[in-house]
Amino acid sequence: MKRIPSRQIAWLLFGSIGVLILLHALYTLTAYNLVDLPIHAPLAETWNMDSEVSIPTWYSQVLLFCGALLAFGIYRRREDTGWLGVSALFAYLSVDEGAGLHELSAEPVRNLLNISEGSFVFAWTIPASIVAVLLSIVFYRFLARQSSTTRRYLGIGFAVMVIGAIGTELVAGAYWSAQQFAFTPTYALLNGIEETFELLGISLMVLGLYKSR
Repeated sequence: MKRIPSRQIAWLLFGSIGVLILLHALYTLTAYNLVDLPIHAPLAETWNMDSEVSIPTWYSQVLLFCGALLAFGIYRRREDTGWLGVSALFAYLSVDEGAGLHELSAEPVRNLLNISEGSFVFAWTIPASIVAVLLSIVFYRFLARQSSTTRRYLGIGFAVMVIGAIGTELVAGAYWSAQQFAFTPTYALLNGIEETFELLGISLMVLGLYKSR
């Protein structure tokens, strides 16, 4: 079977992100300025990048699952258990994206640390930050023995994803808290930025896996 050039894969991945950004912008426009349109409700459910039941969330799940399959394929060829770990991580993230497993820790952490406002109001970011640091340490030596292309795509992609998932969430939490937890166009914009960073990071990692296969 003829291999698809990585450049075409890159166009597909990043072009899809551009489309999703435009759809989220349209959702924001209708949600806050054209609320009387009959199409508003469907838009809110299907195009909002911050919704757990939406096209962007589904796309992210599929992309992560593709990463799991690519990493597993590399493991089968190289018999390096590190790649099996990468595959398992992508598979878990795919499930988490749809089920929101990381958010289950939010309320217990808020109660434990007595958090009611501020940057850490989305308290799942605290254990997630710890996990991200631990994963970076665990996979550092693994990435060190990979090619420079693989290190670059997986390393930068992981960093961008973490910045989006955790860093932008801290900013959104601070803003939302300052606005007395009101949903505003700016808050929707912050959510869009967060999800865009996540998708960019995931896309970079998937592209790196495709180049490494």
